[in-house]
Amino acid sequence: MKKINHVSFLRKTVRLLSLSQLLLQIYFHLYDVFKGRTKTLTFKSQKVAVYINNYEKIRMVHAAFRPGPRDESRVLGSLLEVLRQGDTVYDIGAGYGLHTLFLAKYVGETGRVVAVEPESQNHCQLLKNIEINHLRNVILIRLAFGDRFETKMLDKTRTAGSGGFTLIETHKREKGEDVAVVLGDAIAQERNLPLPRAIKIDVEGYEYQVLQGLKSILSKASCVMICCELHLSHYPKKSNESCILDLLNSMGFPRIETYKRGSEIHALCWKSPGNISRGKISLRREYFLGEAS
Repeated sequence: MKKINHVSFLRKTVRLLSLSQLLLQIYFHLYDVFKGRTKTLTFKSQKVAVYINNYEKIRMVHAAFRPGPRDESRVLGSLLEVLRQGDTVYDIGAGYGLHTLFLAKYVGETGRVVAVEPESQNHCQLLKNIEINHLRNVILIRLAFGDRFETKMLDKTRTAGSGGFTLIETHKREKGEDVAVVLGDAIAQERNLPLPRAIKIDVEGYEYQVLQGLKSILSKASCVMICCELHLSHYPKKSNESCILDLLNSMGFPRIETYKRGSEIHALCWKSPGNISRGKISLRREYFLGEAS
């Protein structure tokens, strides 16, 4: 099936008959029959192996760096632009570890990636991916970050491995898992975690609480960038991205670029304009809070 893509005549025929999506679905299901395999991904010359254990995971991995609602190229590329060998980066809402793996390879053995993932199945696969890539610079934390110490129900109504688990209460909750919620500042101090140069946050609507619990870390001059995914569908009615952007501005991140990906908005935030390497990225929306753009 993969060879079809390399034969011009067959590729054109598939497109003409609109069979691309059908063949892709067949491929995913056939791959699922042989789950327990690994797939190699490449980004900016770095290669990582990802363990595949279900149908949804092969879909996510297949789309990781392809244009569309699951494309992680811009987020990961923006993080790598500010990171150097030996740096520390926090991956909050690490999921199965796509960003964690590439970030760990990039910062090298002297760097650190603090991967925060509370959900049990994602945690297990993240651990598996760390092992098969022989990474020794990842600090794995099976807790949820928030703005207080408590136990909350993690909504797992969506398919396992989808990355859609949320701590926000929903009316459609059918199943869940109790997780411990802690302040990021407190756990960093308790475990003597190195301070990050960059932070990635993907917590399905819980980003405001996560940011509130990281005030001390975010105030440090060493933390120069945040990539934060805004899940507006989980926000209260009449709320929008402004509540998060204003909070980030008040925490010392005046330079913010946002773009829409699927139903979410991604905010790329820097401490100062001098931290930005724009490259060839075309901006969808741009802010410089506190001054005119």
